[in-house]
Amino acid sequence: MQEKIFKTTGRRIVFVGVGFILLFWCVDILIDAYLFREGTFLSQLLDPEPYEIYVRTIIVVIILANTIYARYIANQLYSVNSQLNTELAERKQAEQQLADSEIELRALFASMHDVVLVIDRDGVYRKIAPTDPGLLYKPPKELLGKTLRDVFPPEEAETLLSSVQKVLETQQTLKVEYKLTIGEHPLWFETFISSMTENSTLWVARDVTDRKSTEDALLDASEILVRNLTELEQRNLEISLLNKMVASFQASLTTEEVYAIAEQACAQLFPEEAGTLFRLNPSQDICEPVVVWGISPAQNTLTAFLPNDCPVLQNGQAHLAEVGYPSHCSHSVDGLAAAHMCIPLIAHGKTVGVLSLQNEDKSDLHMTLAKQQLALTVADTTALALANLNLSETLRQQAIRDPLTGLFNRRYLEETLEREVQRAQRNHQPVGIIMIDIDFFKAINDNYGHEAGDAALSELGSFLLAHIRREDIACRFGGEEFILILPGATLLTTRTRAELLQDGLKQLRIQHNGQLLEGLTLSFGVALYPDHGSTGMAVIRSADMALYRAKQTGRNRIEMGREEQAETDGLIIKL
Repeated sequence: MQEKIFKTTGRRIVFVGVGFILLFWCVDILIDAYLFREGTFLSQLLDPEPYEIYVRTIIVVIILANTIYARYIANQLYSVNSQLNTELAERKQAEQQLADSEIELRALFASMHDVVLVIDRDGVYRKIAPTDPGLLYKPPKELLGKTLRDVFPPEEAETLLSSVQKVLETQQTLKVEYKLTIGEHPLWFETFISSMTENSTLWVARDVTDRKSTEDALLDASEILVRNLTELEQRNLEISLLNKMVASFQASLTTEEVYAIAEQACAQLFPEEAGTLFRLNPSQDICEPVVVWGISPAQNTLTAFLPNDCPVLQNGQAHLAEVGYPSHCSHSVDGLAAAHMCIPLIAHGKTVGVLSLQNEDKSDLHMTLAKQQLALTVADTTALALANLNLSETLRQQAIRDPLTGLFNRRYLEETLEREVQRAQRNHQPVGIIMIDIDFFKAINDNYGHEAGDAALSELGSFLLAHIRREDIACRFGGEEFILILPGATLLTTRTRAELLQDGLKQLRIQHNGQLLEGLTLSFGVALYPDHGSTGMAVIRSADMALYRAKQTGRNRIEMGREEQAETDGLIIKL
C-alpha cells in the first residue's frame, strides 16, 4: 500500500512540474501580448524572440531539474520509508518473540523444580527466578536483599560464602550440597554455582531430597547387608568350630580330654567373653572350676561352691543377669562383666556341671541373642559329651567290674595280668599273686541265707579295696575266690600282705538284717612271677595249688607256691 502511494506521488510531481512549465510559458506569452503589446498570444507562441527561447529554455531546464530532483528525493524517501517499515516490522516481530519467550520462560521457571538465583560476592540475594514457592526459604520479595547468613546456620553460611569467593576467583562451576529447613520439612539441595559477572554468581539449585532419602535407604540397606554377611560369616565360623568340637568330643576317652577340648573351643567361640566351666562331683555336693578362659590371674578368684549357692543348679534353667539385674550366683567374677549368663550342663536328665559366661567389655551392657544361643549350644554339646563319656565309663566299669563286690572281674584280670607281666619283664621286676578263698562259704549260705552270703562277698570286696595299694589290682575270680595282683612286690612282701589281710579280717564285723556273721576266715595261696611261672596264668596256677594245700591242711592258712608245680596244666578244682 505504501509503495503504491509513493509511486502515485512521484507521477503526480512530474505531471505538476510539466503543467507548471506549460502554464508558465502561456502566462509569459500572454503578458508579452497584452501587457507589452508585442504581438498576439499566438504570434508570441509560434514566433518567439531568441532571448525568450533561451530564457524559457533555462526556466524549463530548471523546472525539469527540480522535477527530476524531486523525483529522486521521492525515490529516496520511498527507499528510506521502505527500510523503516521493514525495521519496524522486524522490531515488532522481535518484540513479539521476546514477549512470547518471556512468557515461555516464566512458565518454564514456574513449572520447573529448580531454583535459579543470582547472589553477589557478599552473599546477598539479587534476583530470584519464578519457581515453586515450596522450594524457597521465604517469598521472593522478602528474600531479595537478604544474605546467606540470614538463611543458613553460621557454619554452613560461611562455607557457602567461601564457595562463592572460590567461583568468582577461579571462574569455574562448583557443585555443593546443603540442607535447608523450609517450614517444618528439611530439604536437600544440589546446587551448581557459576560466575555471571565480576561480583555476582548464578545458582541453580535442585531439590534432591528424594534422591538423598533413596541414597540413605540404600546406605542403610548396604550396612544391613554387610552386617548380615558379617554375622553369616561369624555363624559359619561358629558352626565350623562347633563341628570340630563335637568331632573332638567323640574321639575323647576321658573327661580331662573333654575339658581340654572345651577350653580351647570356648576361647575361640567367645573371644570377647570370659567364662568358666564348673564340674559337679559324682556325689553332687560340690561344684569346682575345671576350665577358665578370658580371666586374668588377678581376677581369677573362682573357687568351688555348693550347689545351693547357684540358682541355676537348683531350678535347672539358664539364667541371664544384665545391667540393673545383678547375678545371684557366687561364682561370677565381681566387676568383670556388664552381663553374666549361667547355664546348667544337663544331659540324659542328669546335671554334670555349670557353664558361666561373662562380657569382658563393660560398655557391652547386654548379651546378644546369638551369643546366648551359642552359649546354650556349647553347654548342651559339652554336657552331652560328658554324659556320653560317663555312660561309656559306666558301661566299661560294668563290663570289667563285679557288680556285687565292686572288684574287677575275671575278664579284666586276664587282660591286665598279661600286661603287668610284660611290664615287669621289661623292667626286671617281680609280680606278686595272692589267691583268696572264703572258708566254709557254703555254710554261711546255708545258715544265714544267700543274701547274707552276698553281703559277706560285698563286705569282703570293700575290705580288700581298703587294704591294697593304688597300683594293686583286686579281682573276683569266681564264686567266693579272689585274686590280688601286686606289681613290683617281692615274695616276702606278698606273703606279708597276705598276713596283714588275714589279721585285718579278724577286725571285720559283717552284719545282715541285724545279725552278726561270725567265723568268717580266709585261705591264701601266694605265688610270684617269675619264680613260680614264666607267664601270668602259670603263676595263677601255682597260687591256686598253694590255696588248695591251705584248704587241705586246715583252712585259714597261707601257703606258698612251689616251682615244681608251676608248669602243671590246668587249675585244680576246689571241693
